[in-house]
Amino acid sequence: MSSEVVSRELRLRLDEVELRRVRLPPVTPFRTSFGTQVERDVLLLRAVTSEGEGWGECVALRDPLYSSEYVDGAQEVLRRYYCRIKMKVEPGWDVEPVGAIRRAFGPGVPLQVGAQEAELVQLPRAHLVRELAPA
Repeated sequence: MSSEVVSRELRLRLDEVELRRVRLPPVTPFRTSFGTQVERDVLLLRAVTSEGEGWGECVALRDPLYSSEYVDGAQEVLRRYYCRIKMKVEPGWDVEPVGAIRRAFGPGVPLQVGAQEAELVQLPRAHLVRELAPA
């Protein structure tokens, strides 16, 4: 059984990042010991790249009741400090795109790489460290 490696050149340009705050009603009121929530304050992030558009959602609540995370705090952190690149890989298309992102953005930007449920080929750890290390 032979395996074919598909090579893709990754050229991705981040054109725009937008934060949006929206208020949405839940299907039914959400009741906890803190009270009843009849409206949800949601922070959305929209990213536009040369390859397409993507959306993300902050799932924190409006107020820091049972968690120290809350929507206003999350929005402030995103605006001031946070830059992370999240990307998906797949078998045969992993080391090359991660390396391209590292070269483009440098070693200081946190990089989150996920393969979801894909079965990845098990490579020796030293190989991955050498291949994915910042240049």
